[in-house]
Amino acid sequence: MEIEREFSENSKLRINFVKNLTKGSRVHISGICGTGTGSILVLLKSLGFYVSGSDKAFYPPMGEVVRQYADKVYEGYSSSNLESKPDLVVIGNALSRNNPESEYVFENKIPFCSMPELLSALLIGDHEDVGTSVVVSGTHGKTTTTSLIASILTSAGLEPGYFIGGVPTGEVLTTSIKTAGLNIKPQDRVVVLEGDEYDSAWFSKYSKFHSYRPDVLVITNIDFDHGDIFNTIEDIKLEFSKLIKRLPSSGLVVCCTDHENVRDVVDNAISQMSTPPKIISYGETNNPSLLLQNRSFKRSTSNSKFSEAIQEIEILYNNKKIILETTLTGKHNALNIIAAYAVASHLGITESEVNKALLKFSPIKRRQQKIFESKDYILIEDFAHHPEEVKTTISGIKESYSPKRLLAIFEPRSNTSRKAFFLEQYKQAFLDADVVFIKEVDLASSGYQGLAKDVEALNVEELKQSLVSLGKIVYTSSSVLELEKMITNEITSGDLLLVMSNGDFGGLPKNLSTILHNK
Repeated sequence: MEIEREFSENSKLRINFVKNLTKGSRVHISGICGTGTGSILVLLKSLGFYVSGSDKAFYPPMGEVVRQYADKVYEGYSSSNLESKPDLVVIGNALSRNNPESEYVFENKIPFCSMPELLSALLIGDHEDVGTSVVVSGTHGKTTTTSLIASILTSAGLEPGYFIGGVPTGEVLTTSIKTAGLNIKPQDRVVVLEGDEYDSAWFSKYSKFHSYRPDVLVITNIDFDHGDIFNTIEDIKLEFSKLIKRLPSSGLVVCCTDHENVRDVVDNAISQMSTPPKIISYGETNNPSLLLQNRSFKRSTSNSKFSEAIQEIEILYNNKKIILETTLTGKHNALNIIAAYAVASHLGITESEVNKALLKFSPIKRRQQKIFESKDYILIEDFAHHPEEVKTTISGIKESYSPKRLLAIFEPRSNTSRKAFFLEQYKQAFLDADVVFIKEVDLASSGYQGLAKDVEALNVEELKQSLVSLGKIVYTSSSVLELEKMITNEITSGDLLLVMSNGDFGGLPKNLSTILHNK
């Protein structure tokens, strides 16, 4: 099969096929434990489909979701998993062309699609199905921003559909994916989706977000990432520019103009459109529509050695001062909240309703999620892996708490973070931490796509020496068990521990929670 580089007629045909599947059809998901594919499992079950799935590992939190919802799961990939001849196979982007399940699909002419194509068919549909599609894009912050918007709209009674690339916590968002309320008129229905720039599948080498049809587009930021599929930042900017051009003239772009790449992409795309959409900008610089004027903090009092802050965000919009309050930490989350406010305001939601929703908002699992808290310790887990994410997560948490020390514990696990490309940026990312623990990179045994033995790995020893020269206490090891012992020996009462990885870190967060509980 020819690999598709652009959203094409073939994509539209697959979307239309999925849209016309009847209730009770059998769907198999190859690579079911991804954040996206695990979510579409939940969607398919809610719509009455029989769903099986396969993957090489079932890591939490998505592995737990899969085992809860799937009718049948297979550990490992095999053609025998498909011998029941499902009506549709969803091929996750973790699979390669020579995967045995991919091979079987094409040899036996089984209908197939990518994960974003299924979302397009069953969650968004046409304008006759859903009046407004909100797509949240950006290198960082899109999961949090998507969940903020979905939470605000839900709290305000709009009954939105949504897709979030993570597992929500709290009472407002009870699942990572949901269809828009059927009792809402189609023209008033809203769906909010996290729009990823990573490619869709091995046969669809274009960004996932191209399968969606944005009426409102949020761009939080644009940095270089996904070095396994993009060669330069210009390649990434091109995908965002194409996405903007998909908006109708009645559409809206909400963009953070603090970022030069965002300004370049928006200006370039708009200049090529005869009837461009409306632009609402936000940020601290470059004269945005929503200006972040100030951030201040209200510190709570408790018996804990920690003093958690309520962040007050002061915005100037159309010469009007707006005050929003949140327990989320850092300037990056303040900006995410402003983006969410811009979308909510566009959809008719008031400042008061937004603030009520923010007070009820709970972060997505592994996005600055507290997994242990006592009067002596706090343990927070975060998905951060790109150096910019690591930097903003550390600085935000440091800003919002007043512990004796912040211990930053990092696993470079993603395709991007394990390469040498970002060494200099990582040297700056840990500056707000007091003690740093870093797992050494093992490319040869990793088995992850896009990496091979001849890839230059992140030089953890050089990173360590750079941080030590700046007065940081730094520990490194290739063994998670050894890192765990180092952390146990180092921690003292009053420490705040922050674990960052886009994987399960060998069970380290759970083990640390047990250790702290027993101290």
